[in-house]
This record gives sequence, structure tokens and C-alpha cells, in this order.
Amino acid sequence: IVDETHSKIVVTSTWKRLKGHMDKFKNHISQYGLYVYDLAPCHPDGAIHRGDEIRQYLEEHKGEVEKFILLDDDEFPDFNELKEHWVKTSFYKGGLCKEQTEEAIRRLGRARKREEAER
Repeated sequence: IVDETHSKIVVTSTWKRLKGHMDKFKNHISQYGLYVYDLAPCHPDGAIHRGDEIRQYLEEHKGEVEKFILLDDDEFPDFNELKEHWVKTSFYKGGLCKEQTEEAIRRLGRARKREEAER
């Protein structure tokens, strides 16, 4: 997804609250040449407010985010209008699979290759 769309990874997961989990995640994705660009803020009342955390991040980065998707295996009660950006993965069926990857790329749009942009 990152290669095809030139997107950046912003972690909204509960893992952002757990340093050991985040360190393990960052180490794992670095093996694929990926890195975490940023973390969404933590809501003081807990992860149940995932939608509010995402809205706060978007507000704090207004003008920087053109498009975004939410890759998550869980729907949070406060997603509301964010549902249109949600690509549901499955924790029990392999996580992010080919179908969800293709959907994410379709929603974000493929980035033009450098050679195409220079023409």
C-alpha cells in the first residue's frame, strides 16, 4: 500500500499506548523498508474513543492529509463519518489480506511513478 500510494503510516492502534508492542511493530515493519510516520494522540478516557483520536489527529494536521484510510479489524462506536475511510481487516483470517490491500490502494489512488510525473 505504501509503495503503490506513497502513503505514510500513522498508528491509531491501542499498541501506541504500549511501548513494548510499538517497538516490536516498528522493528517488524522496518524489515520491509517501512516506518511509522506518526502516532495519533491518546484519548484520556481510553481507546474506546478511537474515532475522536483520529479526528484530533486530522484537525492537528489540517492541510497535510489529503486522503486517508483506516485499516482496522474492529469498528469503534465513535467512527461515525470515519466509516467511509475504514477498510475492515480480520484478526482471525490473516489480518490484512490481498482483498483489503487492493481496496486500500483503490481508495487512496496509485501514485504516479517518477518517470510518468517527469513527462
